Amino acid sequence: MIASIIIPTRGRPEKIAACVAALAAQDCADFEVLVGFDGPDHPAADALRALWARAGRPASALTLAHFPHRGYTPARNDLLPLASGKIMISANDDIVPAPGFVAAHIREHALAREQARTVLVSGASPFVIHSNDTLLDRLMRETAMVFFHQPMAAYAAPDARTKDWGYRHCYGLNFSAPMYHARELGGFAILPTIYGYEDIEFAFRVHQRFGSPVLYRPEALAMHDHRYGAREYAAREYKLGYAALGFARVCPDCSLATFRRDLASAAERDYSREFVSREKSGAAMAWRTFQAFEHQPASVIADNPTLRDAAYQQHLPMKRWLWRHGLLDAFDARPMDPAAAITALDSMP
Repeated sequence: MIASIIIPTRGRPEKIAACVAALAAQDCADFEVLVGFDGPDHPAADALRALWARAGRPASALTLAHFPHRGYTPARNDLLPLASGKIMISANDDIVPAPGFVAAHIREHALAREQARTVLVSGASPFVIHSNDTLLDRLMRETAMVFFHQPMAAYAAPDARTKDWGYRHCYGLNFSAPMYHARELGGFAILPTIYGYEDIEFAFRVHQRFGSPVLYRPEALAMHDHRYGAREYAAREYKLGYAALGFARVCPDCSLATFRRDLASAAERDYSREFVSREKSGAAMAWRTFQAFEHQPASVIADNPTLRDAAYQQHLPMKRWLWRHGLLDAFDARPMDPAAAITALDSMP
């Protein structure tokens, strides 16, 4: 077995079914799929087993494991001992891989072995475009609101195939690494709040230990079928801020390299408290405008990158405030509550 595709899932039977169906339709054969249910879901597992069989794939190449509900990162780690491939492909349950997805990942690691080195391969995961495409959808695709895919896709310099994009461009929904890297490093870091950072932290440690560059390969294509609404995006920013404190405490080297400051310090706590108080009004104004983005058609800015970038810049006060609010709540040992932070913006006159 050359490649093992590791996918955690919870409560999204349609998403994981679409993902596994696309994997069953791959144009290569020497791979296995391992799905880890974060909390038992036997009906969903039965459906996956049936569609895999209908595609003519061997039952031995599909592992369906049920784990206690502990979060997607523990589920991903729990799958690693069950894998038999030489390459680990990390995937999310809401991607729909193109037919050449697995072959592209395998090919890059084969080339690296010929060169006596190891690499991390970051694939392309553009958001699915919907028939009622909105301005918010477009900003998600074409700016750095969630991922840094746009500069990677637009990069056309002579070194495009060899450029090391660095650990911050390695995303858990679509990347691959030598399996022995994952096992030697003990898998992904388990953070106190399991929301974000574990993928880039993994790539950070791989680079430190093995010197492996992060290569971007758009041919390792998997469409990302995840549509954010304004409130879901706002909740995501708050959660990332909340999780950042645990990240800084458990993985201080990676956190410092990522944020260029000690997020776990008392000075950072005091600054966050002052920032949340001082910037609330501006964040609320940005929030009111931002909510309209999901009701405006994508065509409202035509093909004008200046307008697109202005819309992106407009939302930053809200984004930064929510992140700081989450970090402050973590410092104060309050439960993670993105709804309360969003309500605070809603209530501003």
